[in-house]
Amino acid sequence: MGAERAKEHGIPESLTEMYRLSIALLLALMAAGCGGENRSEVLRGGAHAALAEAAVREAVQSRLHRPGMVVEALIWREELRIDLLDERLSRASADEQAAVASRVLEIATPTLRADPKFPRVRVLTVAIVHPGRALGEGRSTHVEDVFVFRVDEARRPAPGS
Repeated sequence: MGAERAKEHGIPESLTEMYRLSIALLLALMAAGCGGENRSEVLRGGAHAALAEAAVREAVQSRLHRPGMVVEALIWREELRIDLLDERLSRASADEQAAVASRVLEIATPTLRADPKFPRVRVLTVAIVHPGRALGEGRSTHVEDVFVFRVDEARRPAPGS
C-alpha cells in the first residue's frame, strides 16, 4: 500500500513501513529455506547424523523384538538420545527398564561404529517414555526414566551419571 493510500485510509506511515519490512523479512526467510541441505540436519551435524539416526532406529526396532514399541533416535552434537515409547515398558520395574536400556546400547554402539562417517558420540542416552498422546491416546506423554552411558575412545558404552 502506498503512503498516499495509507493516509487516505487513516493508516499511519510507520505501520506501512512495518508492513513492508515484515514482508521483506518473510521473503528473506523463505529464500533462506530453499535449496541446500535440510536446516535441521545442518544444526544436528549434517546428513551423516540423519543417516546414523535412521540406522540406529532401524537396528533397535528390528533387534529389540518388542511389538508396539516406537523407537526414536536423535543425535545432537556428541550425544545420541534414543527414546523408547512403550506403555508396558514405562510401567515395568526399574530392573527391567535398565536391562532394556542396556540391550539398546548393545545394539546402537556397533551400529554407530559400522560407518566411520557417522558422528562421534560420547554420550548415549536411553529414555523410557510413556507414549500417551504420541500414539493417539488422550493422556499426556512423559518420560519415566533416563539411562545415561558415557562412551570411551574405543566408542564402547560405560555407565554414566
